[in-house]
Amino acid sequence: MIFMNFWTPNTPRFTGKNAEHLRAPFLRHRLGSSLNEMGILSLIIRGALDGPLTSEEYYKLLRTRKISPRYQREAFKKPVDKGHKDLPRSMGEYILKQNPNRAVRLGTRAL
Repeated sequence: MIFMNFWTPNTPRFTGKNAEHLRAPFLRHRLGSSLNEMGILSLIIRGALDGPLTSEEYYKLLRTRKISPRYQREAFKKPVDKGHKDLPRSMGEYILKQNPNRAVRLGTRAL
């Protein structure tokens, strides 16, 4: 089984029976380092190589991203870039209660 980031341009080339395309929203090209920072990269790799990792288990592990400052910053920027104000403001308040995310703090002030 091959686990690829959904947005990778090379993804369509992997079409074999052993390829399963799984999403990793907002992690993009920093997917490997982000998963490593969250402490789940080795679990995903070992699970994929040994065979018992299912897509359900992958997404369960990936939920860890919600407490990652990098993920929170990217998730915060998305509605800001689209011109929204209320959603990022409430997201910013929620994120800042969890951790002192500098980018989110500065972005919230700028709203």
